[in-house]
Amino acid sequence: MNHNTKENTVAMFHNEDRTPENNKPLFRAIGNWNGQEFEMSLWPSESKGEGKMPAGTKFWSGQIKEKWVKDGAPQQQAASSPPVASSEDIPF
Repeated sequence: MNHNTKENTVAMFHNEDRTPENNKPLFRAIGNWNGQEFEMSLWPSESKGEGKMPAGTKFWSGQIKEKWVKDGAPQQQAASSPPVASSEDIPF
């Protein structure tokens, strides 16, 4: 995934490496929040009814991390991190 994003934007891509046999994310994304680049992975999920969502409610769960750079070291961390949406923030 080689894509440059403008500040305060995200670009999401379907993960072609996902198969029914592996647990790779269905979507991968890269973004920029206040000048800090990050990567995101998204998986389709279904509520088990443990909380505010009724059992069977479909939603996206995900992971956000610093953008990986070729030498293996993550980027320098900025003072603020990208926001993380909770299940309460998702309108469906």
